[in-house]
Amino acid sequence: MASWAPQQQGLQEVLQTLHESTDMNVAVQRAITHKLNNFIRAPEYIAYLAYILMDMPQEENRIRTIAGYLLKNNARLILNSTPEVAQYVKAAVLQAFTDESVMIRNAAGQDIVAFLGQLEPRHWPECLQQLMNTLDSPDLDQQETNVLLYTKAAFNVLEKACEDYPGKMDVEINGTRPGPLDFMIPKFLMLANHPSAKMRSHAVACLSYFVPVGAQSLFVHIDNFIATLFKRASDDDPSVRHHVCQALVLLLAARPEKLMPEMNNVAEYMLYSTKDKNENVHQENDKILEGS
Repeated sequence: MASWAPQQQGLQEVLQTLHESTDMNVAVQRAITHKLNNFIRAPEYIAYLAYILMDMPQEENRIRTIAGYLLKNNARLILNSTPEVAQYVKAAVLQAFTDESVMIRNAAGQDIVAFLGQLEPRHWPECLQQLMNTLDSPDLDQQETNVLLYTKAAFNVLEKACEDYPGKMDVEINGTRPGPLDFMIPKFLMLANHPSAKMRSHAVACLSYFVPVGAQSLFVHIDNFIATLFKRASDDDPSVRHHVCQALVLLLAARPEKLMPEMNNVAEYMLYSTKDKNENVHQENDKILEGS
């Protein structure tokens, strides 16, 4: 963990405000809002929130979670923070993401998405690396173990980041290749055939978000990507089928020439999807019909 440490007076002031924030009295809430707005001016405010989230396990998870959500809402402050504060906050939220509490992990996951969006992957490559390394965890085809739950949580964070700012992922790190997507895309293609339906769904969704931005790291694998989509077109899981349909819609708009040789398969898939009982799949199939 980075070397930043809180001042006890400042920590107690922030902590007391978080405790008071659970009081639903209108006058109290008004006072809390005023305090929180004042805290934003403090250069180490986000570090105090990160400390409460990560380094105060003696506090109720509800209080730590509130700190996490406030941290997400003030993620932009990291851009003007000192290097010590920024390093501490980044390390703290990554560590909090491994917490035993689902509440803490969920809050930390939202923090990671927010900070990664502000900093951009080029300035926080170790975050993406940690999340991607989690996808290599062994025995992911077993029952809902803690390892599998953590891995799915990491994939959920990755999917949200890919959806929110796909263009920021397609970058070089320190001006050199390979960049993040150069190792993320092959991994997603592999995981699109994972035994876990949730993992397959995340993988196909992540891949689809890079189509509209024309990510070259995806298009160098486009033949494999299209083959994967058709392989998963009849997946047992409706969420996977929904994302497959969504990806085909995006491909028809962005690279129609790549689907021309597969029009027979596309037509068969459209016919198959009209019989799908899932409403989301129906809606995406309608978009294919409209674009064809």
